[in-house]
Amino acid sequence: MCKKLERKTVNTMNTRSLKQMLKEQELIVGLSVVHVCTPWLAKMYADAGSDYVYLENEHTFFNEEKLANFIFDCRLCGMPVVAKSTYLNRGNIAKLLDAGVTGIQLPMTETAGQMQEAASYIKFPPEGIRAAGQGLGNTDYEPVDEAEWVKKTNSETVLIAHVESRKGLSNIV
Repeated sequence: MCKKLERKTVNTMNTRSLKQMLKEQELIVGLSVVHVCTPWLAKMYADAGSDYVYLENEHTFFNEEKLANFIFDCRLCGMPVVAKSTYLNRGNIAKLLDAGVTGIQLPMTETAGQMQEAASYIKFPPEGIRAAGQGLGNTDYEPVDEAEWVKKTNSETVLIAHVESRKGLSNIV
């Protein structure tokens, strides 16, 4: 006779966020993903003690479906995901956020205006112009209270400048 399995829900909304870790000013360790994005890698990184995962999404070729599944796998393992955006583009950033990343790294950041534009893409109104696409990886494919989710997401999403040029360096000093 087969035992009836009970459905267990995963709630990563209550795990410690990357922003919390950064605020606590403790040493945090993130491991990078460049080409391989499989469930076993997420599990291996979590077992190794990684606090978060960094997706090098600018110089690699990820299948979008596999990438979305990998981000979900990382969330299931309790690891927030930071992804480098391929460029400053609302649609590109939205897909990464909808898949469940909680941090966006903006490559070739050279001006405060670029950061302000990117910040508007990662925050929901009235703080930004992000569209609310809940029910995807960003909510662990679970229904959520939209107002609560928007508030929590706005407070926990992280934007990181990747300064790679003299112009960018001169604009931050």
